[in-house]
Amino acid sequence: MNKSLDPIILLIFYLIAYGGLIKTLFDLYVNALAKNWPQVEVTILNSDIEELQQSNESSSYVVNVHYSYQYKGHNYRSTRIAFGYWSNQLLKAALVLLRKFETGKTVKAYINPKKPRISVLIAGVRYFHLLNTGFFIAMAFFIHYVRSNMA
Repeated sequence: MNKSLDPIILLIFYLIAYGGLIKTLFDLYVNALAKNWPQVEVTILNSDIEELQQSNESSSYVVNVHYSYQYKGHNYRSTRIAFGYWSNQLLKAALVLLRKFETGKTVKAYINPKKPRISVLIAGVRYFHLLNTGFFIAMAFFIHYVRSNMA
């Protein structure tokens, strides 16, 4: 590898690791705050599972949910399950989530009282927040390790 590219490549990985960590911690924080937002009933307009093929022949599964609600006399629509929710590696976990938010169901959502167009179906700190945080911390440590061993 060309030594002049090493600092550029490291910088790119640092930006990904620390940018991802900051975004993940922000999502965790906002989703924790959402636990204190008022709840309203929402109607699930449609929901499905999307399979994402990985390059190594494994898959991850994204649960897509579209819902509508009324808050203080205004109608809103959203697709946010939770801040920081990306996908599930296990089909079984995605199916559990899909059953919870089946098309036509009425469930509770947390509504941001200052910006009612912002809502979440699942509030609080969840396992995916911890997994995402751990992933980006591990990535940052790996980059530090590689950097220290390059010298």
